Amino acid sequence: MTLQGIDVSNWKDVDVSIARDFVIVQTTWGSGGVNGPNLQDSVSTIADKQMQRAYVTGKKTGFMHYYMGGDVNAEAEFFIDHCRGYLGKSIPMIDWESADNPQFDNPSVFEALLTAIEQRTGGPGIAYFQQSKYGQLKPICDRHNWGSMVAQYASMAPTGIQESPWNESYDCAIRQYSSNGQLGNGVALDLDKFYGDGAAWDRYVQNSVGHAVAPAPQAPAPAPAPAQDIYIVQPGDTLSQIALDHGWGGDYWGLARQNGIGNPDNIQVGQRINVAHGGGSSAYVVQPGDTLSQIALDHGWGGDYWGLARKNGIGDPNNIQIGQIIQL
Repeated sequence: MTLQGIDVSNWKDVDVSIARDFVIVQTTWGSGGVNGPNLQDSVSTIADKQMQRAYVTGKKTGFMHYYMGGDVNAEAEFFIDHCRGYLGKSIPMIDWESADNPQFDNPSVFEALLTAIEQRTGGPGIAYFQQSKYGQLKPICDRHNWGSMVAQYASMAPTGIQESPWNESYDCAIRQYSSNGQLGNGVALDLDKFYGDGAAWDRYVQNSVGHAVAPAPQAPAPAPAPAQDIYIVQPGDTLSQIALDHGWGGDYWGLARQNGIGNPDNIQVGQRINVAHGGGSSAYVVQPGDTLSQIALDHGWGGDYWGLARKNGIGDPNNIQIGQIIQL
């Protein structure tokens, strides 16, 4: 059995639930100071939104760092420091390309980068590179028990999902077979094929942290909301309009998560929606895997996690601790 998926960078602000089975999200670049579209100080400003969307829609996930030729320990540290909440849930991955990477032809640096990341995660991940580097880099991946994600296209023509891409003559974990994939959203996407089933994907996740992944802790049931905070779904209602009407702005996904709604497009007439921001709570205790951006989305702050950080005197939104109390 195989899986089909997509990988997205800062250039592709798309709803990743369009992927069939898995999503790989590029999260970080270098070790700071890189800015661009949806990219602030080397961190994608849309990555966490896409990761959380992938989680809530049941996709397998990976998170990827674009290596820019810097000190391998500094880049590995930057990568993991900004993505620690994904460890144990998703596969850590590196992107080894010629653009912005003066070490592209230096396999010893590639190997050092794998080692630096392993030391911080507890195990191997998956490395992305073009097929022309296969003979040079695949043996290094094998020595370190890393998977290989190999990019090779038959052409640049638009294509949908291909169950049997051109030239499957070499061994790899993932094959990127198009950068012009068309899945109905009008955006050219990178299309990928994973050579294994869901259990095989999960083994990569488990091996990347050096142990089997424990089940995610169950969130406690929310306390009943006051009557004035409950909205009863009427004929013709949509969750996005309910969110707009009750102060959630465009963050209907936050309202969906607060109410345990897996599919925002599927609400029923007569359904009770808790529209209170943060479920009526004024404080939140940080749980394993939490990020401040996700806490902001879940509790009515939309994408303004910097505002939530300022309210709580948090200088670095990427550095919150389990058990920390966040005032909402």
